[in-house]
Amino acid sequence: MECQRCGACCRTNGPTLREVDRALLQSGALAVDHLVCVRAGELVWDPRLQGLHPTPTEMLKVRGQADGWSCHFFDPASRSCSCYTHRPAECRALACWNTAAILEVMEMPPLTRAAIVVPGSALAQVIAEHEASYPAAQTVAQAMNPATQGLALETARRERYFRAVLAERLGVEDTALWPYLGRPLAMVVAAVMEHVSKR
Repeated sequence: MECQRCGACCRTNGPTLREVDRALLQSGALAVDHLVCVRAGELVWDPRLQGLHPTPTEMLKVRGQADGWSCHFFDPASRSCSCYTHRPAECRALACWNTAAILEVMEMPPLTRAAIVVPGSALAQVIAEHEASYPAAQTVAQAMNPATQGLALETARRERYFRAVLAERLGVEDTALWPYLGRPLAMVVAAVMEHVSKR
């Protein structure tokens, strides 16, 4: 078989970058503003387990279009990839009719923020403060439990202020923070609570 270019794989998710994809960032084939950090503890779909599960480690992914997860590089009109010749390892391995190769790639270490942040820099310090003050794993766990969802919402509210102040000082939109701080906790919490309500 061969790819029919239906676009199903590209519409549902951007790829997680693996350590082998570091060269794509170093060469400029992928830019940091194409990425989003999924923080440790956030729920992710794991095809190996056939469900949503908290990720044990952070990962950098190609961000979605607008508020969705349709890959940033996917052109729905032509059902094509605008970075095909420089696509990440997961994309190169993906064959929907035979998942063995993609499952093998998913065992490779994910690329993390260490690939885009200088250790000890002011940015690294901001990320450390953000992680300590607004931990994703704890907040997601609270959002999973109806009895503690109020705590998760309060953490998300406080994190929104942190992000707004930082974005204003840097003169950027919040989306520019996504590779470094992940998506706003309010988005993460809303998605978790929606998932819980459907169970």
